[in-house]
Amino acid sequence: MTSKRRIIYIAATLLSILVAWLAGRRLVQAIYNGNAGEYFNSFITGQATHPLDEYLSDFNILFVIIIAVAIALLLMRRILTQVVRPLLLRNLPLIIGAASLAFIAFIYGAWTAWSGASLYKFWLEDTFAAARAIYQDKFRHRPLFGESDTWVLRSKRNLQGLGTYSPEDAQDGITLVYGIQSAWLVDMDGTILHSWAVDYDSISTDRELIPRSYPVTYIYWHMARLQPNGDLVVMIDQFDKTPNGLAMMKIDHDSNVLWIHPHHVHHDFNFDKQGNIYAIDQRIADEEVKGLKIETPYLDDGLLVLSPDGKLIDRISLIKAFSGSDYTKFFNNYSDYRNGDYLHTNNVDVLEPGLFGAASGGLLLSFTGLGAIAVMDMESRKIVWARVGFWRHQHDPDMLANNNIMLFNNLCALRTDNDACVTEIDPETYEIVWQYPENSDASLFSAYRGRQQVLANGNVLISEFQNGRLVEVTRDGKIVWEYSCPFASKVNPDYVCNFVAGRRYDRSSLNFEFNGKPPM
Repeated sequence: MTSKRRIIYIAATLLSILVAWLAGRRLVQAIYNGNAGEYFNSFITGQATHPLDEYLSDFNILFVIIIAVAIALLLMRRILTQVVRPLLLRNLPLIIGAASLAFIAFIYGAWTAWSGASLYKFWLEDTFAAARAIYQDKFRHRPLFGESDTWVLRSKRNLQGLGTYSPEDAQDGITLVYGIQSAWLVDMDGTILHSWAVDYDSISTDRELIPRSYPVTYIYWHMARLQPNGDLVVMIDQFDKTPNGLAMMKIDHDSNVLWIHPHHVHHDFNFDKQGNIYAIDQRIADEEVKGLKIETPYLDDGLLVLSPDGKLIDRISLIKAFSGSDYTKFFNNYSDYRNGDYLHTNNVDVLEPGLFGAASGGLLLSFTGLGAIAVMDMESRKIVWARVGFWRHQHDPDMLANNNIMLFNNLCALRTDNDACVTEIDPETYEIVWQYPENSDASLFSAYRGRQQVLANGNVLISEFQNGRLVEVTRDGKIVWEYSCPFASKVNPDYVCNFVAGRRYDRSSLNFEFNGKPPM
């Protein structure tokens, strides 16, 4: 055998081994997840049909190419008889050897998918993950200023400041708007009534709170809740950072810091009737959890309970809340590793006792990683109810007074003509009770984030994050108030601020003096 033929043979053998290994993994994953029929469809079309299959979808193209070449050869008899047949006869032992290795690779691929074990995992996976993390944290270029979760090019904003306003139809009140590194109150006519802002160097006494390798311009207020006396509880986040979140703090109406909880608090928080705070944090964990199919290390979302003065009362691992519950299999069927972020929890609401089987009171949670909304019983510390549905990448599920759930469905385009939508559903029947937009005459877009608030008159205030817009709509879909961040950057006037969300408050509920200052 010549050197050229030897190289071709080795390359073909390695390629066949790789394809066979991937095929074995893919088939077992499809069968395990109950979509074996979809596997064969994706095999032909080159389209992934399940989150676990996404990273293999490109290899389907390779399968199709191989099949096409084989069919072409079969149709060309002359080539088959004069070239292929002699080649097969001359190299039959080598071909049998390659086929045997490919078969072994197929079995090995199937075994790794079924068992979750592989030589790569034992020897190299953690090494590659660590190297990738070091590169992203230390060496990847991060501009001091640019488009991020806090700033957007002015040319991409169709609206700046107040837009549509229909006083006779809109719910009167004062709207808290938060994002960038501040929050402000805006009146119905767009007037700025009050603002809060904090110098981050003054609160970053713990250097782990704001790593020096990240520009301060990447930091923003992910969520804020206003109290009647003007105190503001704020969640601080940072663009492009893992674990999620930076800290939570409470400031007074003059922006003086009252307390700070300097840990990885992220996405959402809420209050109970005693003023205790229920929040979500994230840590890196490497312990296995009984009954759950998880790979280590992973990101462990925890349910935090903080006192009104910011002291830690309790922490419950939300992954462990699935272990030993009736929803262990549910987790295993729908979970996806996603760089270790199995849950990606983005909502916590305090429920009244008795709802969804949580006799002493439960928490309504949203897990983007599972595509699920769920309820955890605080007494048993276990998941007692969970559902997946037509929603994807959902945010902010809220329990309404009629026991329906309203949520922001970020991937509404999977079932409608709209990119995103706000949907009210009956959690028992999955019936859609109300939805905005209902047709293509209106639109929402936010591939991630997004919130909604049902107002006193029944209207819905929607926070459309990626379009940087607050929009109030009636139940028949009429826009009656809209507002977008009006402030330009002092560093680069080509950019305008982007807020995360907003919340409407009744005027009579606020009893502090406004300072009348804009946030920047």
